[in-house]
Amino acid sequence: MEPIAIIGMSCRFPGANHPEALWQLLRAGGDAITEVPPDRWDVTKYYTEPPATQGKMCTRWGGFIEQVDKFDAALFGISAREASYMDPQQRIVLEVAWEALEYAGVVAANLAGSNTGVFIGVSNFDYNRLLCRSPATMDAYSSTGTILAITANRLSYLLNLRGPSIVVDTACSSSLVSVHLACQSLRTGESDVALAGGVNLILSPEVTIILSQGGLMSPDGRCKAFDASANGYVRSEGCGILVLKRLADARRDGDNILAVIRGSAVNQDGGTNGLTAPSATAQQAVIRQALANAGMHSHQLSYVEAHGSGTRLGDIIEARALRTVLLENRPADHLCAIGSIKTNVGHTESAAGIAGLIKVVLSLQHSTIPANLHLKQLNPHIRLSHTPLFVPTEAHPWQLNGAPRLAGVSSFGIGGTNAHVIVEEAPTPAPRASGCTRALQLLPISAKTRDSLRAMVLNYEAFLVGREDTPLVDICFTASCGRTHFPHRIALSCTSTKHLRQQLSVLSAGHALGETGAPHAQPWQSPQMALLFTGQGAEYCGFGRQLYETEPVFRAALDQCDELLGRSFNQSLHFLLYPEAAALAPQTNAAHASLFAFGFQYALAALWNSWGISPTAVLGFGVGEIVATCVAGALTLEAGLKIIGEVAALTEGLPHSTAQVSLPARGTRAPSPRVGYAHDAFPAALALRPLETDESSACFLSSLSTLPPLAREPLLDACEKLASGIRYLAPQINQISSVTGELMDAPALADTEYWRSLLLGAVRPRAAFESLNRLDVVILLEMGPSTSMGEAGVKCLADNSGVLLNSLGLEKAEGEQVLESLGEMYVRGVEVAWSAFHREGVHRLVSLPTYPFERKRCWFDVVESQGNERGGKPLVG
Repeated sequence: MEPIAIIGMSCRFPGANHPEALWQLLRAGGDAITEVPPDRWDVTKYYTEPPATQGKMCTRWGGFIEQVDKFDAALFGISAREASYMDPQQRIVLEVAWEALEYAGVVAANLAGSNTGVFIGVSNFDYNRLLCRSPATMDAYSSTGTILAITANRLSYLLNLRGPSIVVDTACSSSLVSVHLACQSLRTGESDVALAGGVNLILSPEVTIILSQGGLMSPDGRCKAFDASANGYVRSEGCGILVLKRLADARRDGDNILAVIRGSAVNQDGGTNGLTAPSATAQQAVIRQALANAGMHSHQLSYVEAHGSGTRLGDIIEARALRTVLLENRPADHLCAIGSIKTNVGHTESAAGIAGLIKVVLSLQHSTIPANLHLKQLNPHIRLSHTPLFVPTEAHPWQLNGAPRLAGVSSFGIGGTNAHVIVEEAPTPAPRASGCTRALQLLPISAKTRDSLRAMVLNYEAFLVGREDTPLVDICFTASCGRTHFPHRIALSCTSTKHLRQQLSVLSAGHALGETGAPHAQPWQSPQMALLFTGQGAEYCGFGRQLYETEPVFRAALDQCDELLGRSFNQSLHFLLYPEAAALAPQTNAAHASLFAFGFQYALAALWNSWGISPTAVLGFGVGEIVATCVAGALTLEAGLKIIGEVAALTEGLPHSTAQVSLPARGTRAPSPRVGYAHDAFPAALALRPLETDESSACFLSSLSTLPPLAREPLLDACEKLASGIRYLAPQINQISSVTGELMDAPALADTEYWRSLLLGAVRPRAAFESLNRLDVVILLEMGPSTSMGEAGVKCLADNSGVLLNSLGLEKAEGEQVLESLGEMYVRGVEVAWSAFHREGVHRLVSLPTYPFERKRCWFDVVESQGNERGGKPLVG
């Protein structure tokens, strides 16, 4: 059989609300059984000491999970009223399935429309019993709310899953049969991903009363599997769900493989001494068939998670069947332990098989076999002495026998449906590949509400205690690519796991999210964004080098520009990245500056685009306007470089200004004859910023846009002729012209007067930014290092709601500024293509905190008299 990978799992069992807590309970030898809590029923009303009395139960014990009356309905888009009429088993399945997907690093939305199957074991319907006690609670929602089939169907519906959606009821073996069916569905190609497991809740006393009449309940409330004093089982609640994939697919997709299902089988007892009497022959057969399907032999098993419910007859028959199968060709030194999780958490009935399977996965991960509780004296009818088989009464290291550890899991239904699954430890991960990893990482955290976001911060901080050796890149990759991104968000840039924990500590210590100095958190809004492209002037040798060396998309785009320039103009951008190369190169002039400013901003826009940053509009000034035209799709890259290259060649040897100016109003005279007018400027103080003239620290001294108008006049005819020979396309992105301040189209671009005005610097920045405002732009993202134009432009946006973000900053490392701006965009609602962002990194999926459900009480209302009649009434209204 094709192996099936377990890539995610979650659970809720007595004393354990998630897999890690379950392992702590098992490792410590914990017993999660308690007296029936008063919010279920008044045990004093129904309990009587053995022997069984009609209408009474002979036990006051059980295994119960917390908050079954509460549910995060809003997270799943379910109204409070409908949620109140939903069987809590349905609600728990939704939450545990969500957690399992998060453990797997699978974003639920990515499964929409896929062949993902859902297979859930469920037998109990106590909530239906409660609802049907009064006509007043027979609501329209109580039909879909309590039909067992909907337990699987609702999950498929809410996540838009198109694979099989099946509820299995074979009583105690339901959940393991569900796993078997899920594996078959994956192997046949019917499903590509499967969610499989089971659920069981105990909300009313009727079933316990009935089972007490049959002598199945343990009066002292303990499953004493294989012990001489075993006297029945204790009923328990639970839910467990696995995320399954074909092993080959899981390896291909880089999933975190927890364990591997090598084979499984299901059969029936057939005719026995009674309908509920187990068959040793059938149990042997199902184990052998599962082994055969796995291509394994019984002597390779080193642990069996038994059904082990603690009934007198059942334990003896199961032990004999195991002894017969496991001793076949087994060397004396190949030990095999036999245990049962029911001794820890009770018999979770339709969730029993998945409980045992999750226990095995955890035991494989921790290389430890937990103790089997309540075993004081082995049942004399179970003969294991002088054999390699044993029941561990304390935790044992799970030894290797020269091959991957292998275990079997059994689950037997009261009506005779038997299931067995063969589980192998996860394959050893391949060595971490070598590659470039960013020195700075970005951790996105989100939630649907502000309170849940706070809880997430606390959970992350607690999670990182003792885990500072977990690679930061793995944490950030999993949080980015393996989680749904909700409206309330923060983003933390950090250099190490320790640094991340320090930042989380600051937040959890009470620093309000969204206050000055804290990461911003706000509801998602789908903001409109514009890219701003500038001229040159602030670049320096080595500018962009870090991005070139660490970001392949940026490097590829800049190399493309360099190749085209080399082919057409015998120019190179590479030496401008490296000061040592520049020292040997010809003196850098404005032509070089223009070429590099174009190539650098084009490459930067390509990088942002690869991360999913799609602007509503683009706006450029000087050289930046030509870059913007290319990014908008109105010019090909070759055409844009041709314009820049030709104009740069025409300006060689011409005098250049040594200052830049921003004038407060249209037509204001510049204070120097060497400085041209900046028309339609912003209402700000006149500011002259001399350019750097020390060639040892700055290569680029001036630009085409800083040439005095008189010096540019001789070039205009030649440039107009050049522009008239270019083919212009309709922009694919809104392009605002700095010359006209309006949206551009192909005819406007072909107008030679437009190019003359651009060359003369006759720009209308105010009008341009007002056009962006009409497009509802609220984020301006600068492509160049200078923010002078953006700082003025952001003030033109409506209600001062705009924000200016830098791609680069002269005061910060290139990678730091880029990540800071990406994080700010994320918290403002921009949807980042996280998979592309992490595409080139070396990373793995790791376990991280799951979503902190914001649960509220969801229960139907009943009349007061019924509540009083039943005793305490927190769960029943």
